Amino acid sequence: MRHFAFACDWDWVLHESVDFLKTHNINFWNFLGDNSEKPMVFANIPAIAIYFSDPDGHYLEFIGKLPGKYRPEKGSLVISYEEWLETEKNDT
Repeated sequence: MRHFAFACDWDWVLHESVDFLKTHNINFWNFLGDNSEKPMVFANIPAIAIYFSDPDGHYLEFIGKLPGKYRPEKGSLVISYEEWLETEKNDT
């Protein structure tokens, strides 16, 4: 999937991005597979993100780098923010 990503403050992505997209009637999604309307975390980076599309159908993304170190062993694992917090707590 080719897309454009907008680097944002991670706290904004977590707490405000979904409301922003809803307010502007923009379709959005995550890869959590749970029908939730919340951003997802790419565990290896770590970064929090939400995908959406523009009126022309281009895929776009708000993404914010979370505090933490790059963990290539996590591969392409996508988890919720709550799961990421738990993993971080357990890995320290």
